[in-house]
Order: sequence, then C-alpha cells, then structure tokens
Amino acid sequence: MSSSTTLAFIKVASSIINFSLIMITGNLPIRSKAFKSSKKLISFANAFSGGLFLGIGILHLLPEAQEAYDDYYESIGEADEDHFPWVNFLSVACFAFLLFIERIAFDQSPPGHDHSHSHSHDSPKEVTEPSTENHIDKEVLQDKLSPDQQKLLIKYVPEAETDLDDRTSEE
Repeated sequence: MSSSTTLAFIKVASSIINFSLIMITGNLPIRSKAFKSSKKLISFANAFSGGLFLGIGILHLLPEAQEAYDDYYESIGEADEDHFPWVNFLSVACFAFLLFIERIAFDQSPPGHDHSHSHSHDSPKEVTEPSTENHIDKEVLQDKLSPDQQKLLIKYVPEAETDLDDRTSEE
C-alpha cells in the first residue's frame, strides 16, 4: 500500500471509531438509570462537556479564526489599523447563548415548581409537624403566630377564628 492509501485508511478507521464512541457515550445518559437519578453524575457530565467545548474552541479554533481574521485585514491593506475583535466577541456570545439555551430548554425543575420563597422578619420559632386533621391546631396558633399572622389566618381561613376565640377564652 502506498502512503496516501494508508493515510486514507487511518482517517476512515479513526472516523468510524470516533463515531462509534460518540454514539455509545452519547446514549449512556438516555439509557442509564444511574444518569437519570443522580444529579451529581449529570452535573459532572455537563461540566465535562462544557470543558470539552471550551478546550476545542479556545485552544484550537480561536487562534486559527483570529489568524484568518488578521489575514483578511492584511489582504485589504488595513493590517496596521485597530479593528473590533469580532472573533473573540462572537466566541463569547456563542458560549453565552449556549448557556442560555441550556438553562431555558433543559431546566430540570418540574412544571409549576416555583423557586420563590417568602421570608419573615420575625424571629424563627420551632416548627411542628403538620396536623393530619382538618382543623387549625390551637397550640400552633397560640405559640407560633404573631398577631399580624393571626389576622391573615382569620382573613383567609374562616374556621381559624373559632380556634383563636377558644384560645383567648382559655387565657
């Protein structure tokens, strides 16, 4: 075999091996229960793929793109002038766009799950187990709610007023 035939064979074999590895490792997260149930493993895989994109983009492609950009300005006779670094700007914009797409399209929180939280400026108090009965627990009302919270409770849960009246009559 000639050297060009050997080189062509090596390129084709490498392409087939790379394609096979990509297909196998790309399908692991879809087919494996370990990936679906482990947020740590998914996080690790995301970090690895992000590092791979950054490594390929910054270490390999960006210098070549910058060289082609500089060659273009040399060909039109403007090599000495300062120009906006479009190559660097576009690479950062593309990575930001990919991050945006990942956060929007692949958000893993369930539908209707809201991440907003309410905060109270009162001092924290002991939390009790929720009552399984369908009434307001008098001890919770007595020990845990401020007067403002009691007013809100009465406003939105009418049967709570009876429990609050019982509490004030006991005192």
